[in-house]
Amino acid sequence: QALVMGFDALVRRVVPFAAALQDRVILHAASVQAEDGAHAFIGASGAGKSSLAVQLGEEGFPVLSDDLLLCLPTDNGIVIPRPEQGEEEASPPPLAAVYFVEREPTLDKLVLEDLAEEECFKGLLQHGFGELSVPKIWAAQFELYSIISEECRAYRLRLPDSLDLLPESVQTLARILRPDGV
Repeated sequence: QALVMGFDALVRRVVPFAAALQDRVILHAASVQAEDGAHAFIGASGAGKSSLAVQLGEEGFPVLSDDLLLCLPTDNGIVIPRPEQGEEEASPPPLAAVYFVEREPTLDKLVLEDLAEEECFKGLLQHGFGELSVPKIWAAQFELYSIISEECRAYRLRLPDSLDLLPESVQTLARILRPDGV
């Protein structure tokens, strides 16, 4: 068990580092696809990112990632490749929004707050895989974080720290992610 957990931690450090050497940036995020694009949930380990994505997947939002999210910059912003996407499939969805997930024991329902561009950038830096000693990696991350901060909607998503309240939080998020409000 400890060996597997150690391997997971190693993968989370090595994969983003290797990707950044190829000018690709990976966020520690779970994500789902909605009609307007990909929605990424960013936060510390144990914040509930993967649980949200899995539960939203059961509500009809395809899960794009549950831990590591590859982000590809384009001329029009950031796109998120779908898992097992073939060449003949539709183009990858744009990154539409990022949610910085936090758990709070005093809450009884989720709270969603808009974040300014600067706060989004700061959150990305705080939760990034930053390798400041390697300029190429830092430059790739800085560029991507800048694009995300400027082009995507950003929110602080505060969740009740109770598994019993997770279904209600997921239902609320599902309503927010559906443009028709159904």
